[in-house]
Amino acid sequence: MNGNLSPQRYGRRRVIGVVVAVLAVVGAGVAVVVTRGRLDAGRERAATTTLPLSTVAVTRMDLSDTTSFDGSLAYTSPITLKGTGTGTITKLAEVGTVAQRGFPLYSVNDKPVPVFFGDTPLFRPVGRVGMSGSDVAMVASNLAALGLIQPSSTSDHGKVVWTTAMRAALGNFQAWVGLPVTRTLAVGDVIVLGAPLRVDTVVARTGDAVSTDLLTLTSQHKSITMLIDPAAARGITVGVAAAVTLGDGTIIPATFTSLSSATVPPPSDRTTGPSDADQKVTVTVEPDDDSTVTDVVDSPVRVSVTTRTRSNVLTVPVDALLGLREGGYALQTTDGTLVAVTLGMIAGDRVEISGPDVRDGLSVVTAA
Repeated sequence: MNGNLSPQRYGRRRVIGVVVAVLAVVGAGVAVVVTRGRLDAGRERAATTTLPLSTVAVTRMDLSDTTSFDGSLAYTSPITLKGTGTGTITKLAEVGTVAQRGFPLYSVNDKPVPVFFGDTPLFRPVGRVGMSGSDVAMVASNLAALGLIQPSSTSDHGKVVWTTAMRAALGNFQAWVGLPVTRTLAVGDVIVLGAPLRVDTVVARTGDAVSTDLLTLTSQHKSITMLIDPAAARGITVGVAAAVTLGDGTIIPATFTSLSSATVPPPSDRTTGPSDADQKVTVTVEPDDDSTVTDVVDSPVRVSVTTRTRSNVLTVPVDALLGLREGGYALQTTDGTLVAVTLGMIAGDRVEISGPDVRDGLSVVTAA
């Protein structure tokens, strides 16, 4: 080895900050090249330092890169359910009720208004044999989901045709929920929702006209929605596990359930075009077990996720590294020999190392 190689004279503390910056480059896929081989112990000694030193063994272990985000655990932003048709409200669901197909959330003139699920609202009476359209498909799919008819074989919802079998099934449904058996659904006879939402607040009161705001609805599961930088979202996909730390310190398992494309939040005082720093990704995390957060609402939480893992690699504490004057890093053994190393992933206070003279259990000097 070149006898002029020597560690930097600024000591170990300075090395730590330099290593973190270098490892950011390593994480981007750029190799850090250092002098390889065993340095001459007789001529190359560690720089004199006032820091207390101790020894530590090179250890083979798994390293994980964990990223954390701050968020708030809550139900999704409420949407308002407005009544349709005419009549007087005679009953309203209680807070916490989850909408179920075929069951009512309110009653008008003592008649229950059951829930259907779909993307198309009921915008006209459905009941005439031979009529077709997306609203017909919505009613038919709900009757099929309730087991009253066979599912339609037509994938084009606009071409689903109302049949005598559907008409008979609708009459059976009306009898089952306690409605007059007209075999026709008029506007306002059912509520059409996109998902099984939960009643968050009751806005109206019995005695009000139905054509008003009745209830606010949220998702039935609590979740954490966060805006994060695109760089921080790398390695996160739908289905990735997360750990959520609640306000009282309890840690619960959770899962990333959605990940949007980068968006630009529109600040009110924006005078110039969006920059890269403005880009954000919307991510949603849901607890794996709702019962673990039954009494937690609108609470600040910390979400942690492992974005990268290195298994069975050689590691040392970061402050065991010495910066070489020629560039790169080395370890100092207990007899003063410097062993050049290549750096890999950093996790917490430990760093992955490799090199021909590095082995598991090798005793090296580190700052105390």
